[in-house]
Amino acid sequence: APAALETTLARLGEVLAGRLVIAHWRPVGAERPHTAAEVHDRVGSLSWLRAVEDRSTDDYLLHALERR
Repeated sequence: APAALETTLARLGEVLAGRLVIAHWRPVGAERPHTAAEVHDRVGSLSWLRAVEDRSTDDYLLHALERR
């Protein structure tokens, strides 16, 4: 699963032309190989994206990002 996330992020870097919205339910589940915080931290660390919106709550994380 970690490789799938990295593959997806690499592909997004190639094709993203607009806004990327990422949303994750915070509770941990067997079907989720990463926590919400792990995914959002990883996406937020990408140098080619900048955060433009945050609508997170105790139940979920939601961020909108745009290409720099």
